[in-house]
Amino acid sequence: MSLHLTPGDLVYRAFRPQKPGKVISVVSERLYFNMVSVIWINGETEILSEDSLQNFRELIADHERKLATHRNKLPKLERL
Repeated sequence: MSLHLTPGDLVYRAFRPQKPGKVISVVSERLYFNMVSVIWINGETEILSEDSLQNFRELIADHERKLATHRNKLPKLERL
């Protein structure tokens, strides 16, 4: 499934969220996915297909939901 990335989107490679990056440009548009140029947090640049990338902001939102769930359990645990 294609993300339809645009310049400025924050991304990471699947299973590698410790190395996020930012889409610099759409290099080529294809029928099923686009090729995008990404600059990684360490300054390296790379051209990748959209289908090899995940949305970094969605990852953060998912972690915030999980953290909220754990925080709600904390008072119950402290009362034990």
